[in-house]
Amino acid sequence: MAARITRVKLKDFRSIADCDVELQPLTLLIGLNGSGKSNFLDSLRFLTDSMHMPLEQVLEARFGIGALLRKMPRDQYMAGFSISIEFNLEGGVFGNYRLTIEAGPNSSFTIAQEECQVGIDEFRVTAGSVVHATDGVPAFTGDRPALVAFGTLPPFAPVFNLLASMTFCSPDPEKMRRPAPLGPGKVLSRDAGNAADVLMRLLRVAPKTVNRLNQYLTTLNPQFREVRVKESQNFRWLAFVPANPAQWVLDSSAVSDGTLRATGILLALFQAHGLNPPISVIGLEEPESNLHPAAAGVLLDAFLEASCQVPVIASTHSADLLDREDVPIDSLLAVNLVEGETRIAPIDEAGKSIWRDRLYTAGELLRTNQLFPQSIVVQSR
Repeated sequence: MAARITRVKLKDFRSIADCDVELQPLTLLIGLNGSGKSNFLDSLRFLTDSMHMPLEQVLEARFGIGALLRKMPRDQYMAGFSISIEFNLEGGVFGNYRLTIEAGPNSSFTIAQEECQVGIDEFRVTAGSVVHATDGVPAFTGDRPALVAFGTLPPFAPVFNLLASMTFCSPDPEKMRRPAPLGPGKVLSRDAGNAADVLMRLLRVAPKTVNRLNQYLTTLNPQFREVRVKESQNFRWLAFVPANPAQWVLDSSAVSDGTLRATGILLALFQAHGLNPPISVIGLEEPESNLHPAAAGVLLDAFLEASCQVPVIASTHSADLLDREDVPIDSLLAVNLVEGETRIAPIDEAGKSIWRDRLYTAGELLRTNQLFPQSIVVQSR
């Protein structure tokens, strides 16, 4: 069994006061714009970023700790936030990890608590001091989570890899149009600006995967039959081969935003082949943006196929994406904003019952505003 995150618990992170949800191989966060879907994804991205850089930089990239604290009435803010995960590791080992950050004066912060348990091994840190550890105490600085140091020890190394190997993507067509300096293309960048590097790596190590990607691309846009890589003077960029081979091959600068974004999403989904350590989570932010509504069903097929290899989490407000009877209802997490507070939970029993009886698709329920988290009680029903 491959290692994977099975549960996420959030406390006072951005607009999310309290959240406790199980992750499926495919998890779709369903809600209107501004409901807090991106905040959930950013909590996981926060953990990944904190494994790679000092927390000060992680917070600065988010405009300081104040931007992550849940706002209360009368312009008050919570004093901190916590992010917790539960996971399964290879060999059937279960564990959990929790990180609590507290705000101080003048935009300062401290790691108030941090704890990790992997089977019988564990460590606990309070205010920068180790209060318990079963497998020795490595030297660590206070500018990063202690897991970065404890991850050098065998019991905790898989946990560090699990958090450090999540990847998140929201392709930016303008960045994808520009030739980029040659790179290894190990992981697709968040804006997909290194898409040509990732495609080149896949062409070397997983050509069958590229063929599958091209099949999806053609279905999404029948104008093209494949995407290629061009190189010149230490730069790479994407090029698209039209369905009619007699036509000119088009560089990325000449194709639409929708085609580029679709290519970026497909690369994000199928990039994992040949990577070590493997990608642990692929997070996608509103992947349907700039795509024709008719493409949503094809996108769902790609999600389902890719999630057989790597867990996929995607935020969406697209009813077209859910307009199929085979949508896995347990994969849906409804996201609602109520009085400034984001609530995230599986679809309530009323919605599930309607879906099971085939009265409406999940997409139709979304269009009629009938997809609610279990925690929300709707008086009109």
